[in-house]
Amino acid sequence: MRTFILILLCLGVLLAFSQKTTIQSIKTPKPVAFTKTPPLTLISPYVEKEVLSKPMDEPHEMQPLSVYPIEGSTDPAMQQESGTLSAPPIITNFPGLGPMDNTCTNPDTEGDVGPNHYMQMVKRSFAIWDKQGNLLYGPENNKTLWSTLPGPWMDHWFTDPIVMYDHLTDRWFASNMVYEMQPDYLFWEVIAVSATPDPLGEWYCWAYEFDYMPDYPKFGVWNEEYVMTINNADVAQVGAPFMGAGIWAFNKADLLSGDPEPAVIAYTLETVNNDFYLSHSSLLPADLDGPPPPAGTPNFLMEVKDDAWGFDSDFMTLWELYTDWENPANSNFVEVGTMDVLPFNTNIVNYAFITQPNTATGLHTMANRLMFRLQYRHFDGYDVMTTNHTVTPDDPEHAGIRWYELRNIGNGWDIFQQGTYVPDQHHRWMGSISMDNRGNMALGYSVSSGEIYPSIRMTGRYDTDPLNMMGMEEIEVITGSGSQIQNNRWGDYSCMSIDPVDDQTFWYTQMYMPATGTMEWETQICSFKMAKELTIYPDTLLFDSIQECLEGKAFVIKNNSWDAIEINYIEQEGYNMNTMWYIENMPVTLPYMLPVGDSLIILVKIDFTVQSNPMGYIYDQLDITANGTYDYGVVIALNEDFLTGENKEKSIVTNIKITPNPFHSEAIISFELNEAALVNMEIIDAKERFITTLVEKQKLNSGAYTFIWNVNDGIGIASGIYYCKLSINDKVQTKKIILIK
Repeated sequence: MRTFILILLCLGVLLAFSQKTTIQSIKTPKPVAFTKTPPLTLISPYVEKEVLSKPMDEPHEMQPLSVYPIEGSTDPAMQQESGTLSAPPIITNFPGLGPMDNTCTNPDTEGDVGPNHYMQMVKRSFAIWDKQGNLLYGPENNKTLWSTLPGPWMDHWFTDPIVMYDHLTDRWFASNMVYEMQPDYLFWEVIAVSATPDPLGEWYCWAYEFDYMPDYPKFGVWNEEYVMTINNADVAQVGAPFMGAGIWAFNKADLLSGDPEPAVIAYTLETVNNDFYLSHSSLLPADLDGPPPPAGTPNFLMEVKDDAWGFDSDFMTLWELYTDWENPANSNFVEVGTMDVLPFNTNIVNYAFITQPNTATGLHTMANRLMFRLQYRHFDGYDVMTTNHTVTPDDPEHAGIRWYELRNIGNGWDIFQQGTYVPDQHHRWMGSISMDNRGNMALGYSVSSGEIYPSIRMTGRYDTDPLNMMGMEEIEVITGSGSQIQNNRWGDYSCMSIDPVDDQTFWYTQMYMPATGTMEWETQICSFKMAKELTIYPDTLLFDSIQECLEGKAFVIKNNSWDAIEINYIEQEGYNMNTMWYIENMPVTLPYMLPVGDSLIILVKIDFTVQSNPMGYIYDQLDITANGTYDYGVVIALNEDFLTGENKEKSIVTNIKITPNPFHSEAIISFELNEAALVNMEIIDAKERFITTLVEKQKLNSGAYTFIWNVNDGIGIASGIYYCKLSINDKVQTKKIILIK
């Protein structure tokens, strides 16, 4: 009979997941409070009015309502040896926050990096550093940021912090869940968005009230919204029954402008018997790095399920969130489907089996959900998402990390590669993974066992590694010197983020134990860069005379990276418009390993045939490949004036200027006409590909004119070299523009 009941349970759950999930409620919540703060540095540090009572356990600490079996089969995705490829040096490695007021048993370590700052927030405190690790602000109580937002939330516990830097808008975002369960049940989410790019400046702050505990809130940056996911738990009831996953979208434009009532679209998913494991739960929203996805791309959300929880396979579920801020009724939250993954096992019966030296206290694994973040990245021709979760790959009490790269090449998402990192007998858990703009991936995590104290390590895979493998040797960020006793909680999450300046430098923050005790934990912040980039200068060779063509012009290839770089290919000649350029006396034989700090000097000369050409310059690009997959280009531009004998200085257009140059978001293009003329102005890239039109065959009178190229008006315009192609009565002149995002 017991077997028969179990079969019925499984069939019922499979049916629930095979049918379209019902959205239990759709709401447009309003905040209960709003304020704009003074500059952060002018806000008085918040001091608790009284010692708060010890909080009850949060729902994600509790045991499952049902007892699920512990499986012991071997994980087919196991990587049982550490990678052997050299790891890059750590660039910065400095102490983060600790247990400032001795009330926080575990930190919920979180942080993010901007152009000039790193901001970290744990359960009770936050701080801001420059990118060299110099402390600029704090540590201060988290409530300081919201202290000018009066309300009952200031008298209760702040927890589950998230910090994000939004590189699309150059703004910072912070949040905390607030709760009270003794004697009343009160719940809020407080959020804040910086009013300027400076996190030390003013902030906009809001508070939202909830009927149930909005447990384990996670956020993601997207094109037009910040997306939040929560696990609603009725902690007023015995066992804290699960009341459904919540998905909120905050209108980014409203938040950035400081709207007291920003538009919000909220969904709640139905539950299966109020059971966290059987229901859709702990969804992660996609969090954007790098170029924005095409306009109209939905935010993606994912969750993971173990077959041991009542399903016929191990899988992840994919969701799409469509928002229409002009007409919110057109918004939609859609379950796309499931993806079977390679089999994995989890142990949620013994939730705290991570061993430590010299203590019987085990640490929690949080093995029942995906770990923050679900990173999204848009490449030319495909999209990527990365994520991870803790598994028990070869023993019910041995933790490893299952990681995934998902790809969409235009016909839907698939699992491109996956692996379980478990290179030895030590436990690895609480991971966070991200990918840089070259396709390199970094994975950070906690490590512990009966032989080593809880510490912080990282590994990674280079884009040329075999699929499903972390090929980089393990990095020891900081070594622990103690065990956590009398407390099973650990971290809840960590964060691997990407520096928006180069889109390549990884920043990781996590907790560790410097000494044995209950609240002796500390956190660490580090950065490193896996990409091995060449520096090429100048990136454009302008030939303005026959003499320069005959003598040639040189550019330099230098290795300013952390390791030797293999140069695989350098294009040695090319043709364009009856001209030929060529490299004279190639200094090395390819492939060539360029040592750290060394340079190559490449001399380019031009042979040409005189022929009229409508362009101001004749262009080509000299292509270079390194590291097997890294592509570079040197623009070769031949001034057409001396070929045709035409003198552009006698043109009716004068004083062509572009400011600033280089520019970040807007370039101002100005010129003067000596007489009326037919004007056409386009932006092209270094390969003469059309980008946009600023003036389309318009008759202009004599006088001064100014036009603006705003790169934010276009989708996917990357940093690089562009040209303003100005046609006056069909006579063309070009000006180089450098875009640095």
